[in-house]
Amino acid sequence: MSLYDQLFKDLFEHFFDDLLHLTVPWLADRVDQGGASFLRGEFHTDRPHGRRRTPDLVARVASRGGPEETVLVHVEVEGRTRRSIGRRMWEYSMLLWLRHRRPVVPILVQLRGGKEPGVVEETVRAELWGRELASFRYFAFYLARNEATAFVERPEPLAWALAALMRSGDWRPEIHKLKCIRRIARHEGLRDFERFLLANCVETCLQLEGETAMRYQEMAISELDDPRPLPKVTWAERMRWEGIRQLLLGQIAHRFGVSADAVRSQLEALEGDQLERLGERLLDADSLADLGLG
Repeated sequence: MSLYDQLFKDLFEHFFDDLLHLTVPWLADRVDQGGASFLRGEFHTDRPHGRRRTPDLVARVASRGGPEETVLVHVEVEGRTRRSIGRRMWEYSMLLWLRHRRPVVPILVQLRGGKEPGVVEETVRAELWGRELASFRYFAFYLARNEATAFVERPEPLAWALAALMRSGDWRPEIHKLKCIRRIARHEGLRDFERFLLANCVETCLQLEGETAMRYQEMAISELDDPRPLPKVTWAERMRWEGIRQLLLGQIAHRFGVSADAVRSQLEALEGDQLERLGERLLDADSLADLGLG
């Protein structure tokens, strides 16, 4: 798992309710807001062996205001179009059903490319000699096909971050980025770490260079006297390592069953490339000693 993939998985987990409102609002209206629990682990396509499959995000949510029902929401994040993704989504749903015997709502969030704006219901069919034997549907959110202008105006903070991956329309790139960051910086209901997650998505996905970056910096600095100022251009770069450090603390604590406080001081002594190398070693490490942590 790359740190880039982890960015979106952590973003979607933290702003899961927003994600439901953006992709399957009919489900968001029926389940307990803020009550999702997240499942971890991998599957084998053929017990006890077979290929290993690790879904990006699986949440268990409970219904409200009617007959009680527990639903699984499977979210897969893809950077680009792949012809095999539909059958892979189908495979995940079957594996989740076999393990949990609960309804599964599958959602694909594709960062680049795609067919059309909005959320599309995609269908995969299994056929034999021209006859349909089975079919499977999933919801596909093709981010790059949407207009950023509409999402910056939405009430969900997650939409302001995802707008960085969308079409600029009539906006110049520096205006596009400023609009996203301004919404995040000025929203009083966000905690510091939430603000970081959102702004880091914008900084990562909407990078500017040369004169465009200079124009953005000038516009951002001109707003620093506002009572709720924008972060300086160097803010995300300055905070990037702290975000990585917090992600690694959580991953290490979860994987090795230790308290985050037990390794916090050692991670706080690391910076920059040292943290990134630690993240890469974490993929194959079997113990804290493998990471150089006591």
